[in-house]
Amino acid sequence: MAQDVGHAAPDTATIFVAQVVWTQRAMADVYAIVGHISEQSRPLAAQRLAKRLFDTGASLATYPERGRVSTQGRREIVAISPYVLRYRIVGDRVVIGSVRHGARRPI
Repeated sequence: MAQDVGHAAPDTATIFVAQVVWTQRAMADVYAIVGHISEQSRPLAAQRLAKRLFDTGASLATYPERGRVSTQGRREIVAISPYVLRYRIVGDRVVIGSVRHGARRPI
């Protein structure tokens, strides 16, 4: 005789999903970085880097607190070494304010 093992209850946990917003400055940073790498005759590497930067930014939608706390309420996360996304959590939004090379002095 078959035994009814039932079904697991659906997961009722709510997953927080923030809206990720890229500022004009952050987008300008990405274009400058990608442009510089492309000019060095490495367009494929530039495309891969751009994808990685945008993927890292998008991933902050589900766990925005994972970046390390920086200065003035900002957070930082390494997208791909040495490039760092600097962002703030503002309500239910993640606002990416800049993308910088880790060796650059902070401003």
